[in-house]
Amino acid sequence: MLVLVTWLQVAAPIDTSRAVASVCPLRETGAMSCISSARSIVLAPAAWATDMSTRVNDAGEQFRRHFGRIPGRGYLFGGAAMDSAGWNDARRAGHDAWRLPWPVEQVASRSSGTADQRRAFALSGMAHELSHLWFGAAFWPEPATPGMVRYGSGAPDWLDEVSAALLEDSLTTRSPAPRLRTGTIPFQRFLSMDHPALAQSAFLAQARARAAELRTQGASATAMQLTPPPGLGDTLALFYGQVRGLATWLATRAKGSAVFGELAQAMHAGATLDEWLRRRGAAVGWPPSVMELEADFVAWVRTAN
Repeated sequence: MLVLVTWLQVAAPIDTSRAVASVCPLRETGAMSCISSARSIVLAPAAWATDMSTRVNDAGEQFRRHFGRIPGRGYLFGGAAMDSAGWNDARRAGHDAWRLPWPVEQVASRSSGTADQRRAFALSGMAHELSHLWFGAAFWPEPATPGMVRYGSGAPDWLDEVSAALLEDSLTTRSPAPRLRTGTIPFQRFLSMDHPALAQSAFLAQARARAAELRTQGASATAMQLTPPPGLGDTLALFYGQVRGLATWLATRAKGSAVFGELAQAMHAGATLDEWLRRRGAAVGWPPSVMELEADFVAWVRTAN
């Protein structure tokens, strides 16, 4: 299931060496609970707040291990808290490194499986989105180039998504390898392509604009017929599957910690993936070129469970 969310990245990571107040600075209203920790301030439904706070802490440790950076402290809003007074409190406070609204209950309800599996899926998706925020702030903090549309940060879209996939809960995501055996996206295209969700977003925007036009003409929006780009859904699913597979495979082979952070820093400085692999690939346990990387990855896909 694809969950599209809007997230806001603000400021640079704050100094987390200072003492963290144990009293939550946000107002608890109705069934909302607020939990303050070293990594986050969570305002969410009482049934979710503790698990969300714990998952942020775990995700921060995962990010440190893969990227060598410690995320700053930020605000996390779950469920109805996204529309609460607490959101405005956080905006006025202005001392956070990030703010993420996450429809945790909605994501859980739209997933499948047992209650525990749905809960784990929602928390895993939250960690995925947090990693997008943290990765952009740590390695691509510059504002987007005018006229250039990017899905996440200014990093290549495959790398931005790999950074997010690394923080997903492996217990809630089935191995992508079997689904990739019918074919993968050639790396020459995969490493340079725009995120397929951008095409989906453009199509949805077109659909909404056409629906609004029909309504002004007194027609029913249900009469609207638009044809999405051929294969859009398949391309999106294949892209995410390949991202998750590559993230799993590279993380398993990586020697040492913060390898992904070293790669991101080099690519931000202008190196290509192939240049970095030729210089550092063997030392970190990865193939020494993109050509060998693709061959080894495809071979893994054929045999992995």
